[in-house]
Amino acid sequence: MVISNDSDLAQAIQVTQTELGVKVGLINPHPRDRRSRKLRELDCLFYRQIPQEALAYAQMPEVVHDAKGPIRKPEGW
Repeated sequence: MVISNDSDLAQAIQVTQTELGVKVGLINPHPRDRRSRKLRELDCLFYRQIPQEALAYAQMPEVVHDAKGPIRKPEGW
């Protein structure tokens, strides 16, 4: 299973499947309108989309605290 939308992985996935005989499943963490065509063209075991709501729910809070004080995530994350 590969969780990515990076088309640079297409060749590595293709080699894994054709030369090693290992089927790969793809999970895309990006919005549907930004899907990689190169990855979609591969003959993968499965191709799934992670809903944006699920990704948002899985994010850490804006600020977390440890023994040294608050830790804030960078702007734009």
